[in-house]
Amino acid sequence: MRSKQETFITTYSGRHFYPFCPSPDDVDIVDIAHALSQKVRWNGHSRRPYTVGAHSIAAAVRIQQYTKDREQILGALLHDASEAYFADVPTPIKIHLPDINDMEESIQRVIEKHFGLPELTFDFDLVKLVDKECLQHEAVSLMNKAPGCVPKGMPPDCINPNAIYSPDYDKPIRSTLIAKEFLDTYYNNA
Repeated sequence: MRSKQETFITTYSGRHFYPFCPSPDDVDIVDIAHALSQKVRWNGHSRRPYTVGAHSIAAAVRIQQYTKDREQILGALLHDASEAYFADVPTPIKIHLPDINDMEESIQRVIEKHFGLPELTFDFDLVKLVDKECLQHEAVSLMNKAPGCVPKGMPPDCINPNAIYSPDYDKPIRSTLIAKEFLDTYYNNA
């Protein structure tokens, strides 16, 4: 059996990424875009598939309604980028698994470093607010919830649903189009 330091995943581009010993040199925007364009949100329990990539694009577009700050926009686009290298564990489960949180944090810090972003960019207040806004919008649009429903623990006034960039939730999303839009958003703000 390999040690944690020797354990790697092979990415879309053919790189080796070591999740227990991540390096900024192993991060690639194409790998991130490709993987996130295929990973579904809501653990697959939405009315139709909705990807982490689509969510990330929506967050970046929403941030642009608040600010033109490059770091904030990239922070929103890449706030779930660790999921390209690690599974998307639903938050209600993740909060009870501190080792997973630590691993995800470690990968996020490496991603920030790779892209020249300040440490804790993904924890900027505006990035967190927009992530919650998108979550709320997705809950209403994708989870067969009545308009105005609020996930447990979310303040009811945290969102203006009319202000959220929203793909057509009833239209099938092709992962290749999401990956292209993700890369376009990245390169337009890099």
